[in-house]
Amino acid sequence: MAINIRHWARLAMPRAIAEGISRNRFIGMIKDTYGKAYRRTDILKDWAEISGIPEKTDRLKYVRKDYKPSAAVITETVGAQKALYVYHYEITGYDRIQQMDIKTGMAVASQNLLTMDEALQLALANMDWYDPEIDVVTFDIVSVTQSY
Repeated sequence: MAINIRHWARLAMPRAIAEGISRNRFIGMIKDTYGKAYRRTDILKDWAEISGIPEKTDRLKYVRKDYKPSAAVITETVGAQKALYVYHYEITGYDRIQQMDIKTGMAVASQNLLTMDEALQLALANMDWYDPEIDVVTFDIVSVTQSY
């Protein structure tokens, strides 16, 4: 199975930004770990885009389940996405095969803006297909992105 370096790097970027890691240091860490699998220009574009996510993530927690996220908490993206809206989740759980606690990411895409509960139900429905060996403990929204 091919690893999508960009997906995993994008999931790590908000934490790196919050910890004060510079763009150049982050790029070095990605290259040391994965080699040249992620172009510098793409990393810089993603970094600029994601740098607004930590504030928006906190606000996403307070969007009611029966409401759709507003433009104030949606991050606009320039790059290609599978659909107009993508809901990014961070999953913590227990991997039954590796017999250890894990933290991983998942994204669900939709052409329509969904309520927070609709997006969560879609993600949970896809979890068995995504990784059936994980017993989910928490399923937290990280960001909602919209391509334009």
